[in-house]
Amino acid sequence: MAHINGTPIISGDVAGNYRYNYGGLITLSPTVPTKPDIDPHNPSNLDGSGSWTSNMGNHGVPGVERVAGLASAELPFFKVEAGQVSHYGTYDVAADPDKVRLEPTGKRLPEPNQPKTQYREYTKALTTTDGTGMFRMVYDGSTFNITPVDDGALALMRMGDVKNNVELSAEALHAGFSEMGILLEDLDGVYVHFDTMA
Repeated sequence: MAHINGTPIISGDVAGNYRYNYGGLITLSPTVPTKPDIDPHNPSNLDGSGSWTSNMGNHGVPGVERVAGLASAELPFFKVEAGQVSHYGTYDVAADPDKVRLEPTGKRLPEPNQPKTQYREYTKALTTTDGTGMFRMVYDGSTFNITPVDDGALALMRMGDVKNNVELSAEALHAGFSEMGILLEDLDGVYVHFDTMA
C-alpha cells in the first residue's frame, strides 16, 4: 500500500491535483545529498590565512595609487602659445576631495598620444593668489586643456608663467575632478593654453 503524507491511497484515488494509478511494485530509494556539516546557528570558523595580489595597482591603472579617497599620479604639463608646445615639466599630482597638490618630479614624460574618446567642456572663474579669471577647461578623454576666456585670465596666466602656472593648474584640475567628473587615472597630460578663446 502507498501512503501520501501518512494517508493510505489506493489506485484511482485523487490527492491534490494528481490521480494515482499504479500497478505492480514501485520502489523509491531517495538519495540524500551530502551537505557541509555546518550548523547555521553555530558556525565554526576554521583557522587559516588568505592573500591576494594585483599587478595593476589599486584601481587597475599602472602608475596611479589611490588610498582612502586620495589619488596620485605623475603627469606631464605643457604650455601652448602661438601654436608652439613647450614642456612645463612632470608633476606628481595628488588629488583629494578638498584640493589638488602638484609637486615637480625629476622625470620628463613625453606628450601623450592617446585617442580622443570624449568631449567635456566647462567654463569657470578660477582664483589664484595673483587674482581671478574666467577659464574654459576641456577634457577629451586623454588630456585636460586650460584656456583663458578673457583678458583678465590671460594676464593671470602670464603672471603665473614664472612658476609654470602650478597654482592655476591645481585649481583647474580640482574643478575638473570635483565638477566635471574626471578621474585622475583617466588623464594623460595637462595643457595650459596662452591664446584666449574667441
